[in-house]
Amino acid sequence: MPHLKEQLNGALLAAVRLDAVAGAAAPLAADRAVFGPTKNPAHGDLATNAAMVVAKPLGKNPAEVAEKLAGQLRAHPLIESAEVAKPGFVNIRLSTKAFASILQDIVERASTYGHMTPNSAGSILLEFVSANPTGPMHIGHCRHAATGDSLCRILQAAGHKVGKEFYINDAGVQLEALGRSFRFRCFEAVGLLGPGDVQDDGEKITFQGETISYPGDYLKAFAEDFVANKCKEEIGGLTPSQFAWEARNRNLQLIVHDLAAMGVAFDNYVSEQALRDSGAVERALDALTKNGMTYEKDGALWLRTQDFGDNEDRVLRKKDGALTYMVPDIAYHLDKYQRHFDQYLNIFGADHGGYPPRLRAGIAGVGEDEKKLTVLLLRLVFLIKHGHRVKFSKRAGNFVALSDVVEEAGADATRWFMLCRSIDSEFEFDMDLATQHTSQNPVFKVQYAHARICSLTQKGLEAHILPSTDATVAAALLTAPIEREMLLYIAQFPEMIERSAKELSVHNVPAYVLGLADLWNRYWTMAKTDDSFRVINSGNRDLSQARMLLANCVRQTLANGLSLMGITAPQRMERDEEDAS
Repeated sequence: MPHLKEQLNGALLAAVRLDAVAGAAAPLAADRAVFGPTKNPAHGDLATNAAMVVAKPLGKNPAEVAEKLAGQLRAHPLIESAEVAKPGFVNIRLSTKAFASILQDIVERASTYGHMTPNSAGSILLEFVSANPTGPMHIGHCRHAATGDSLCRILQAAGHKVGKEFYINDAGVQLEALGRSFRFRCFEAVGLLGPGDVQDDGEKITFQGETISYPGDYLKAFAEDFVANKCKEEIGGLTPSQFAWEARNRNLQLIVHDLAAMGVAFDNYVSEQALRDSGAVERALDALTKNGMTYEKDGALWLRTQDFGDNEDRVLRKKDGALTYMVPDIAYHLDKYQRHFDQYLNIFGADHGGYPPRLRAGIAGVGEDEKKLTVLLLRLVFLIKHGHRVKFSKRAGNFVALSDVVEEAGADATRWFMLCRSIDSEFEFDMDLATQHTSQNPVFKVQYAHARICSLTQKGLEAHILPSTDATVAAALLTAPIEREMLLYIAQFPEMIERSAKELSVHNVPAYVLGLADLWNRYWTMAKTDDSFRVINSGNRDLSQARMLLANCVRQTLANGLSLMGITAPQRMERDEEDAS
């Protein structure tokens, strides 16, 4: 069954198309007209600007069109009344049947309430995180992981088939630098360092004349584990690539482990080295040249990226024959396209802002449709503890590790705070707030509202008062303004999912569930001070059952919203004693 807004929008479009209202010329304009909440509940439940939208291009009087439109809408079974307000709005009040349909929709769909039909929309391959396997993941990766995983859940709820993918940059100069750094730590661990092998001037460490790019203690721990039960001769006989690959594998295992602690897993991992070994990189380069997207200059091979909005063309192959990182990236995207998804979505850091035009040039250059690629740029996040930003030192290899954030704040709070701001906004993760078990902490407030309703349901069972099984009877009894407000709010949940999927945004979800929790908490506070709002009232069994049904629908919507963020919906929680709310 279509959700409430779909049914109302369908009724609106049908009415506008009638000759008696606007006529056949109106549909294109009418598609931009929608229902939305009224600014003043006294004026109705919803309002539409349809009359003004269609009247202007037709040269008609908005008020006259609004009167005709209101007359048609009054006949719809979901609408109790429709009145015109200047300069041409139509305010409507919903019928009992409309409110009953909201309740029934949630009861029938339960955990899938708000979701579109699975796989009814196009397929999307979503790449995110793709951290280099050169060290542990940091707080910035927290935001990428939470955003990508939540966006996947939102897109799936909106009917898309979504694949989640992690690209492993495990070839080239970074892996070579990792191998040198790991070799140094292994030599250090088994006592193979000779006089003059190491210089440390306080700014950088060099080993046998080469800079150690990854001086962090994590490689010390890897080295100590790796060299255990191995003799000096065995360690000394390993090649640089063997050190590099061993460190790569250990780092990748750590990345997978840390992501799992956040509840994030991938459907597929693609290795750059595997692409190189398969010949995919050379095939991509050949395709670019064959399609006229490259040219030779100053001994190097260039890609015509300026044709796609870049400020200059980019080198693909240097004078010495070495390939730049763009070539395997293009080969990887050609590999993606050959798996035939409808859309391709990448989440990059904001420092990659200039990269999308180059990537699109490469995709077009190998003969694929670059318009199928969308790149989201995610801004930085900073950790705040005790009112101050936590600083890090590149020299010491110190950073705010993802695992430390999750361990201290918990996966739920970590994900909430990483999702609660627009992706194009930098923000500060307040660890002190994230670890509070009070209503000041938004994720705790939402989870506690869910747990509170679970407790209420248990009390209802003990009092032999179950949620009403007749949505029409319940809707007729739920007439208090706060009850209607909650029903209208939960009716917006499917629309919020659709909007979030269309906008590729995740911050709408925490804002929505927080708003619903605030509504429920307001209702709960009213019930504590006014017996007429008590949910369980043995003196009015029918009303109690109706309110239990409403409570259950609020709880289900909260749980579904939390699920979109990958956050749990606990049945029991404890507050800190100092929380007075």
